[in-house]
Amino acid sequence: MTNETSATLLRALGTVAECRNDVEALCKALERVPLWRPAAGLERQCREVRSMLHGLQERFERKLVVTLVGPCGSGKSTLLNALGGGIALSETGTERPTTREVVVLCRQPGDAEPLVEAIGAERVRLRCHPAAERLQHVLLVDTPDVDSHEGSVHIPVVKEAVAMSDLLLCVFNAENPKTRDHADFFAPFVRLFGGEALLAILNKCDRLDRDELHRRILPDFERYLTKAWSVSPARIFYLSARSHIENPNWDPGAEPRHDNDQFEELRRFVHGTVNRAGYVVDRRVEHARRLRDLLGRETVRAVTEAADSLETALQKAEQAERSALQVADTVQGNRAMQGPDLRLYQRLAARWVGPVGWLIAIWTRLQMFVTGMASALRGGGLRMLTGAVRSKKRWEPTVSEREGRRQAALAVRGFRRTVNARWPEVAEALMRGGFQHDVRRTDDLLLADEDLEEHLAEIWHEAIEESVDNAGKRLSRWPLQALLNLPAFALLVHMGWKTAQAYFAGNYLPTHYFVHAVIVLLILLFLCFFFFQILVRMVSGSGGLLRRACEAATARVEELHPLRNHPAVVQAREVLALTAVQPDPVENSEER
Repeated sequence: MTNETSATLLRALGTVAECRNDVEALCKALERVPLWRPAAGLERQCREVRSMLHGLQERFERKLVVTLVGPCGSGKSTLLNALGGGIALSETGTERPTTREVVVLCRQPGDAEPLVEAIGAERVRLRCHPAAERLQHVLLVDTPDVDSHEGSVHIPVVKEAVAMSDLLLCVFNAENPKTRDHADFFAPFVRLFGGEALLAILNKCDRLDRDELHRRILPDFERYLTKAWSVSPARIFYLSARSHIENPNWDPGAEPRHDNDQFEELRRFVHGTVNRAGYVVDRRVEHARRLRDLLGRETVRAVTEAADSLETALQKAEQAERSALQVADTVQGNRAMQGPDLRLYQRLAARWVGPVGWLIAIWTRLQMFVTGMASALRGGGLRMLTGAVRSKKRWEPTVSEREGRRQAALAVRGFRRTVNARWPEVAEALMRGGFQHDVRRTDDLLLADEDLEEHLAEIWHEAIEESVDNAGKRLSRWPLQALLNLPAFALLVHMGWKTAQAYFAGNYLPTHYFVHAVIVLLILLFLCFFFFQILVRMVSGSGGLLRRACEAATARVEELHPLRNHPAVVQAREVLALTAVQPDPVENSEER
C-alpha cells in the first residue's frame, strides 16, 4: 500500500468517524426530549444508523457488498447467476420461496466473514466459484423473499443483509412492477442509499411489448417508485436476466418477445465501475455521509413542522410566568413593617464608634424595647419581650417574619392560581408541536405549596438583609463618622485640656463649668445625631429599604423561572435547538 493510498484511507476513516460522532450527538440530544413524540422514531433511526456506521468502520477495507433485494418471483437469483457468469450459483425455479438463505458469491470464504458474523452461519450460503475471480473488490449477495409464506422468518435476515450493504439492487418483476409489499417494506431502507448506491432493476422485460415498455411502463414505474420511496434511484435498468444464463430452459410458447434489454450496461457497471479499490472507499465515505445527512434532514423536517407551535408554547409560558410573578408587588405594599429600619440601626450600632455611636446604640436599644413591648401587647407575650432584651447581635422581629411568611403564602396562592389558569393554552400549543398528552397535567407544575412558600419567604428575607446591609455600609463610612464625631470630640478634648491645665496650676474649676460643658456636649451630640437621622431618612425613608429589597427580591424570583424550568418547556427549547446539533446537513450529498 503506497503512502498516498494510506493517507486516503486514513482521511476516509476519519470522515466515517466524524459522521458517527455526529450521529451519537444527535442520539444524546433526542434522549433529552422524551416527551416529544417524534423523538422516539428519530432515536430508533439513530440507533440503526449508528449500528450501520459501526459496521462500516469495521469492514472499511473489506470488499464492497452489492445486495439484490426484491419480492417473491422477481428473479433475484436468476440475476445473480447472470452477473456471476451465467452459471447456476443461486437456486432458481418455480417453487416459492426459491431462496431461503442469503447467498454470497465470493472469491474465498474469508471475504464474506463480516456478513457471516452479522447474519449467522446457518443463514448464509457461500458460493466460491471461479466466476467470482473477476469480482476482485465486490461481493454479490442474493437475499430471501420477504412476501412469501415464510416472509416473517426472512425479514430479520434481509434487514441484516441490507444493513451490511454498500449498494442496493432492487429487483422488480416487469409483469407486476408495483408489488405493494415490496415498496412498503423496503421504503425505510432505500432512503439510506442514494446516488449510485441505489439502483432499480425491472426484470423479465422480454415478456412485455417493447413499445409499451418504453412508452408507458418505464415512465409509470419511475413515478411510482419516487412516490412510494420519497427518493429516486440513480438509474432504472430494464433487462431479462434469464436470457443471460447458460440454460434458460424457456417454457414452450413462453420465449422472449424481444431481445432489447440493458443487462450488458448493468454487468459493466458491476464488473467495471464498482469493481475498483478506489470506488470501495469513495462509496463507503459517501454512504456514511448520506446516513448522517439523512438523519439531519429528517430531524430538521420534524422540528420545522413543530417549530411554530413550540415557539408559541414558549411565548405563552413566558407570558404566564410574568403574570404569575407578583411576589414583589404583594410584599411591596406592606410599608408598615418596622423590621428593616430596626435592622438598619442594629447594623449601624455595630459599625459606629465614638460619641455618636454611643447614641446610636442607645437609640437601637430603645427601639428594640418599644417594639418588643408592642409585640407583647399584640399577643406575643413575655417570651417575645425577653427575646428582644436578651438578643446581643441581631434581633429579627417575629412580627416581620410572620408578616413575610403571610405575604409569601398569599403570593404562592396567587401564583398557583394564575399558572393553573394559563397552563392549558401552553399545553395545547405543546401538543400541537408533537408533545405527549401528559403535558396537560398541572399537579407537577410547581413545587409543593409549603416548599415554594418557604423559598419565597427566604428570598424576601435575604433581599431585606442585603438592602439593610448595603444601607448600613453606606451610612458607616469613616469620613461620615469623623465628621459627625468631630464637634463632640473637639469639645471633649477642650474640656480635658482646660481641666488638666487648671489641675496642674492648682486652680480647681467650679462645678457649674462642668455642668455647662456637659449640657453643651449633649446639645452637640443631639445635633449631630439629628443630622445623622436625617441622613438615615434620606437613605431608608419613604420605603427606600423596602423598595430596594423588592427590586432585589423580584430579580431573584424571576431567576427561579418556575414555568420556564418545567420539563415540558425545557424540552420544547431542546427540540428547537436540535437543528443546531446537525453539522450542516447536505442538501445534495451526491455532489460530494
